[in-house]
Amino acid sequence: MILRDGQALILPVSLATPAEIMVGIRDLEGLCVGVANDYLRRRSARLSDEQTAELVSYLMLAAWKEAVRYQPGRVDLLGYLVARLRFRCTDWYRSYFGRSKLPRPVFVSLDALRDQEQELEPDVA
Repeated sequence: MILRDGQALILPVSLATPAEIMVGIRDLEGLCVGVANDYLRRRSARLSDEQTAELVSYLMLAAWKEAVRYQPGRVDLLGYLVARLRFRCTDWYRSYFGRSKLPRPVFVSLDALRDQEQELEPDVA
């Protein structure tokens, strides 16, 4: 929102800057900390202080990027940001720790198995 001659001028989202869109969010860091804590609590995950700070800073940057994509009318900005930041938590967690807690599969050559079986079979002659 831009003030011109004392009156508010509402810009289309495509013309508004992220700062103008984010005016309604008073404590962005608090919002990001809350989303991060909720995400970690739901997954029973624990992070060090450094990892938590890194996640929160990642979420703050993501919030500004998501503000550019926000289109008013469907949902309010706060609801939109919370939903999008939950997805970004998953993105950060997977990029930091990997995609799964399960060990990665080990691929074995079938030719190598066949060769091992032939070596173990006694010669019948």
